[in-house]
Amino acid sequence: IAFTREDNDIARLVVDGSVELETTAANTFSTTEKLRIGADRTDSNFINSDISDVRLYNRALTTQEISYLYEQRF
Repeated sequence: IAFTREDNDIARLVVDGSVELETTAANTFSTTEKLRIGADRTDSNFINSDISDVRLYNRALTTQEISYLYEQRF
């Protein structure tokens, strides 16, 4: 699963190398709150699973780059 957000506020959710959702996501993130992966803003709801590979980039990856990374995991 990958999530990208570009400077033009286009957000994409990519699952298994395919774009599953594309939408406008203006002002989605706060720079004053901590980043949470696997939990909500209140730290009361957590994902009931393992998170094995987390990567943060300073730019939105293209769908092709995400697909390449997905294929390299094997």
